[in-house]
Amino acid sequence: MFKAKTVIAILFSVLMGLLAVKGVSMLKKAPAPPTAQVAVAAPLPAQKPEKNKIEKAPVQADFSHGIPKGMRIVTIRVDEISGVTRELKKEDRVDVLAITDYQGSQRGTISRMVLQNITVFDLEETSFKKRLTDKVTKKKKTWSIHLLVTPDQGTVLASIGEAAKLRLLLRNNDDTEVLGARPIIYTTRSGLVTIRDGHVNPAHRIKPGMRAISLEIDNNDGICGTLEPGDRVDLIFSCMESLFATEGGNSAVGTKGVMNGHRKSSRILLQDLEVLETEDSLEGALGNAKKSKYLTLVVTPKQAEQLTVVTDASKSGKFRIVARNPGDRGHVNSRGELFTDLVIKEKRTFRMIEILKGTSKYPVKFYEN
Repeated sequence: MFKAKTVIAILFSVLMGLLAVKGVSMLKKAPAPPTAQVAVAAPLPAQKPEKNKIEKAPVQADFSHGIPKGMRIVTIRVDEISGVTRELKKEDRVDVLAITDYQGSQRGTISRMVLQNITVFDLEETSFKKRLTDKVTKKKKTWSIHLLVTPDQGTVLASIGEAAKLRLLLRNNDDTEVLGARPIIYTTRSGLVTIRDGHVNPAHRIKPGMRAISLEIDNNDGICGTLEPGDRVDLIFSCMESLFATEGGNSAVGTKGVMNGHRKSSRILLQDLEVLETEDSLEGALGNAKKSKYLTLVVTPKQAEQLTVVTDASKSGKFRIVARNPGDRGHVNSRGELFTDLVIKEKRTFRMIEILKGTSKYPVKFYEN
């Protein structure tokens, strides 16, 4: 009994082992499952570039889009001194000075205010190398200042070009008033000298019925250039008179005579004249009295005739301008003065004796001792 059970168990184990071996062999012989196919796109043929086709860059906001309509941007270069650039920033307001060399008898500089109340649109810092010696260089900082200007103001800066050095004056942003600023000359000998500006057409200031006439005078004949439009003056004329002696004192035209002397005379020619305009040369403003200038006076038509005939008849004559108080409108009567009457206090008596020469007679003055 026992032996039969043992034999059955052994047979069952062998059978199960054979089945397992058979199953493994069958799995090895089975075909592998199909793998997934991946589709690969064929490369597209290369496209030929179209002729004359320019790829456009995407539109972006640039520098010019911030410029207000009707305004322009002009760029100038300044350094730390000429541009107060360490303090400047966008939206600041500045005035622009132009400084040029003065090449007269006294070398110096002329400074003029060319623009006022200009907005700083933008600024950027740059630098360049300034050679100090053959071996040493120094980087100097400069600033490119972009100013917001009108077309007319841009034309002003363009006309200056490289002829002048520009300097910026920083101003309070709340201060928008445009002030009058006269040009200034500076020389080491004369110091600061203000140049008067009188470029407004003076014809509109001439009253109806009056006329304007100009006289050329030396600087020391116009009380040293201190006259200004609106001042009132007297006009003195000095000239040399020639003395002639004729036969029997006859003064008829064609009478023969001889010139026997000269005398210097001066008299007030016209009084209470208004100064319409003065024309100071730069040399005269610097104190060079030899330079001439023109003085324009307001006169009546009759006075214009008198001035013209006196000026044209005596080229050696000289005008003297005498300033007067504007509130003093009175006239004085004067017969004028002779040089001999002022210098020769003791007058000598004389006799007139006629001298015969051929068929002619000439009166000659003989002084008594």
